[in-house]
Amino acid sequence: MIIVGHRGAPLEAKENTIQSFLIAKNLGVDAVELDVHLSSDKKLIVFHDDAVLINGQNTVQISDLTLEELRKVTGIQVPTLEEVFETVGDFNYVVEIKKSSAFYPSIEQRVVDAIRERGLVDNVNIISFDFDAVKRVKEIDEKISTGIIFVGRLNWFLEIAKKAKANWLGIYYQLVTEEEVKNAHQSGLKLNAWTVNDLASAEKLERIGIDALTTDNPRKMIEILKSRKKNT
Repeated sequence: MIIVGHRGAPLEAKENTIQSFLIAKNLGVDAVELDVHLSSDKKLIVFHDDAVLINGQNTVQISDLTLEELRKVTGIQVPTLEEVFETVGDFNYVVEIKKSSAFYPSIEQRVVDAIRERGLVDNVNIISFDFDAVKRVKEIDEKISTGIIFVGRLNWFLEIAKKAKANWLGIYYQLVTEEEVKNAHQSGLKLNAWTVNDLASAEKLERIGIDALTTDNPRKMIEILKSRKKNT
C-alpha cells in the first residue's frame, strides 16, 4: 500500500511548503500530495485555499494576487510547482489542480509543461475534484496518470472516471468498502483513500486491498505500517 504525505508532513511543518515536502520525503513516504492554483501573474503556486484574508477584513481570491503579494500577505514562502520539483527532486508527486481552466486559464497545460520540463511524467499523478481538469490533462498527455477525487458512493463515479480516462479514484476513507475496492479494480482503477490519520482505519484499508492512503501523519503511518511489514 502506497503512503502519500498530505501536503507533505503538515503536523511537522507548514503544509504545502518545501520544508514540509522534504520532511515527508525523508520520513519515507512513497509520494507527496500538493495543491496548485494559478496566481494573477500566471505562476503555478502551491497553496491549499482558494482565497486569503487580508488585514482581517477582506477576502481576496488567489487568482487576484501575484505570487509575491501572496507571500507578503501570508508571511509564508509559498513555493511554485517548479520550485517544489527542483528542490524536492526526482520523487513521486500527487498534484491536485484545485480548479480547471474554466477558472484558471490553461492551468492543465501549464502543469503538464512543468512536469515534462522536469522529466517527471512517470512520477506524477494529477488529481482533481473537477472532472474537466482531469479530462483535459489526458487530452494533453495520455501518458500522465490522473485521478478524480470525490465524496460519495463509488459506483456512480466509475462511469465518470471512465469518461475522463482516469487511472485513480480518490475516495473519502470512511466510505470505502471491500466490495467497492473490488469493483474499482475490476474496472481497471486504483483507489486512494483520504485523509487517514488513525491506525485502525489504515489497517482496515490495507486489509481490504486499498492501493494508497493519504495521511497528515506520515511519521506514524510509516513507523507502524512499514515496520510491521518488516516483521512479517
